[in-house]
Amino acid sequence: MTGVSARTAAIAGILFAVLFTAGLLLTGGLPSDVSDQKAIDYYADSGNRAEVIIGGYCLILSMLCILPF
Repeated sequence: MTGVSARTAAIAGILFAVLFTAGLLLTGGLPSDVSDQKAIDYYADSGNRAEVIIGGYCLILSMLCILPF
């Protein structure tokens, strides 16, 4: 790889790492020992729900960034 393709691969690799890490941190979710009512209350809050959705989109974008890498 030379020139533009090597640069594109490097940028894609860095973007993958950043987006994948952000996606994992944002979609961390709840521990497995949480009661059903606490889980419902957590996802009923629009702020928590938006955080999980944004994390999901970060994971999707990171998978697209790994393709040129």
